[in-house]
Amino acid sequence: MNAKNEWPEELYDRIVNLLLEELPGRIELLRKGVADRDTDELARISHRLRGSIAVLGLQSVTDLAGAVERHVRDGEKEKAMEEAARLADKLERVHREMSDID
Repeated sequence: MNAKNEWPEELYDRIVNLLLEELPGRIELLRKGVADRDTDELARISHRLRGSIAVLGLQSVTDLAGAVERHVRDGEKEKAMEEAARLADKLERVHREMSDID
């Protein structure tokens, strides 16, 4: 299910535009967390991203953000790093594709 079907179009468009504005900074924070091997930061950013991305109905990206959180919680640092890097790559593609739509 996607919020566009549930919310007025104007509200949904504003949410998407806000996400597009914030996404590059969040991707940068993810990459920095991986570079610094800071799993606490990765869990925090992934949690925030999961909520934002879920609004768009992008389940595979939402699931990947959740996986980063789970790996951190379970003490699986290497898996968290790998998934966070994959998440950053996927988010860059999402951002590029959504920016092309406008």
